[in-house]
Amino acid sequence: MAIFGSRPARTQSQTLLSIKLPVTFTVLLFVWSLTTFQCGSCSQSSEDLDYDEDLSVGSTDTNVSNPCELVYKEYLNVIDNFTHCELQHARPFQLCLSCAEQFEQTKAMFWNLTEEPKHVECKNKYLQSDKVQIIPTMQSNMEDIWNKAHCQNCYMYKPDGLGAGTIVNRTDVARFIELYQNLTDCLNATKDMSAPEHNFGNSSSKCQTCNASYTLLTAHYNSMYSTYSGDVCMDLVDRMNYTRKLWTLHFRCTHREGDHDLLPVVAISCIVACTPILFYVSLRVTSKVGRKKIFKQKRLGTSLGTSSDSGDHSQGAGGDTAASRRRHTTTD
Repeated sequence: MAIFGSRPARTQSQTLLSIKLPVTFTVLLFVWSLTTFQCGSCSQSSEDLDYDEDLSVGSTDTNVSNPCELVYKEYLNVIDNFTHCELQHARPFQLCLSCAEQFEQTKAMFWNLTEEPKHVECKNKYLQSDKVQIIPTMQSNMEDIWNKAHCQNCYMYKPDGLGAGTIVNRTDVARFIELYQNLTDCLNATKDMSAPEHNFGNSSSKCQTCNASYTLLTAHYNSMYSTYSGDVCMDLVDRMNYTRKLWTLHFRCTHREGDHDLLPVVAISCIVACTPILFYVSLRVTSKVGRKKIFKQKRLGTSLGTSSDSGDHSQGAGGDTAASRRRHTTTD
């Protein structure tokens, strides 16, 4: 009975032990796997954040702890603003006067990104990390467009020392805009403004009324062209070219009777054409004709006769000399 009664006790303890060991092992395995999974996720997330930090700097989240990222994001914003502005004002060309503020902002932010001593890591990261150098290339392209258009001759930039500044048009540029607006108002005020392009019979009033405004605008532009040695701001060049085309080809104002610009041209042409005729007529009247002295035949014959006599005399003298010699020889 004792043996029979003890066997169930040993079987129960073994059963409990066999149950506890797998449960404990399972719990430990679960805890270990959970810890490993979390640590692996942490390390992977950390790597992903570093990678995303380099590639997704244009996200809307601002990393306050990294000033380099802040400067770079601001630079991206000003580039986007300037690109949109220059494309919007490409035709008619109004880039210089319309996008000056955006361009100066790109210059300031690029300097802040590359030359500011506290942003050295930005320069190493965004400007010297690869061979292509996209950021310096984009900035150089923008400045090339700006310089080719001579936009610096359109305005003056006065920085305020806080990363911003004031855009002020130059005095001669402001005067040109005023004269251009006066001519535009005059053309718009004339009733035949809507004349067809090839109907030139309805533009005489426009030519007469607005001729003074057009003359002032042209004179001022020519003065600016001389002042800047031809490097006039492209905004003004484009406006002047369009105005001249409209005035000459559309309205034909320079080919009309009421336009006095042709009078000096016609007068000079007539004077130049008549100059040779006047020259030869005056030369015929005022100058004396030099007459050549022609020897007459009588004088020529006398001259020839004299020459013959001289020859005969010479021959006779020669004969006398020869005869004298012969006589002298005979005597001897």
